[in-house]
Amino acid sequence: MSASGSPIVPPAVVHSIRVIARKDFTAAIRSRTLFALGAVFVLFIGGTAGLVSYLGEGVAAGGLFGASAGGLLGLRLSYAGILGLIVGLTALLAAYGAIVDERSTGTLKLLLGLPHPRRSVVLGKLLGRTTVVVTPTLVGFLVAAVAILAGGGSVDFLRFTVLVLLTMLLCAVFVATAVGISAAARSQRRATVTALGGYVFFALFWAPFAQGVDQVVALVFRELPGLSAPSPLASLKLSLFVKILNPLRAYESLAISLYGTELQGRLALAGFRERALGQSLGELPLYLGDPALLVVLLAWVIVPIAYGVARFDRVEL
Repeated sequence: MSASGSPIVPPAVVHSIRVIARKDFTAAIRSRTLFALGAVFVLFIGGTAGLVSYLGEGVAAGGLFGASAGGLLGLRLSYAGILGLIVGLTALLAAYGAIVDERSTGTLKLLLGLPHPRRSVVLGKLLGRTTVVVTPTLVGFLVAAVAILAGGGSVDFLRFTVLVLLTMLLCAVFVATAVGISAAARSQRRATVTALGGYVFFALFWAPFAQGVDQVVALVFRELPGLSAPSPLASLKLSLFVKILNPLRAYESLAISLYGTELQGRLALAGFRERALGQSLGELPLYLGDPALLVVLLAWVIVPIAYGVARFDRVEL
């Protein structure tokens, strides 16, 4: 409620958002998109959990979802990191055409011809597409829990529930990013290139970017008079901070710390040589703690969708 006693979001806008979200969800069911996504997540999350539990003769859920980087088949990514990559890509593919596709076919004008404010269209698409991605994700986790228990393993349901909620938040992050791009893009091609290009940057090039930032800062400190090069620990903290600004790495680090410690979660993002140094970090600064990573994920929901609403309000159809 506002200071005057009127609701911050008018009931008509809330109703409009619900109508558009329900329309999106129903369309996903009719097109069998929901069932296709369900198959993907059941096969990956549930199938992997069942296989690992069977081969490991009763592995705990934390042994899978909390595996540190490098601890899963010797790969650089943890299981949570791989899961984040799949969830992020799936959410982008499910949502990047949410608005721009309707704009290209002319159905967006019909939609706005009804009593739907433009912001309701963006927020409704966000809610609808998030539900489309979250629903099969939940099914995948349910199958995973059953598979682990059936294989003689154990599930800490409190931690497991928090992990599911984190994954739902990651779904919302990439749906919000995709819907924001879709609302701002002038064509399907531009939306596709922007969405997939952004994903590739997050997945492949963010770590080198973080290292580059660290090296540039170190160079500036060395070149400026009166300043000394940052200590190895200071450089490590800077590198980790830049890495957690990537929602994929923030999710991965939170998932690992959920089944371990905050330090283990952060060092999962560090290079192999940096991890030995990182053991001397001691108490993590506030900007590297779990609450900071949650703020990063929430910001990745709010900022892209706010940008999309602002651009969509001014765009000519």
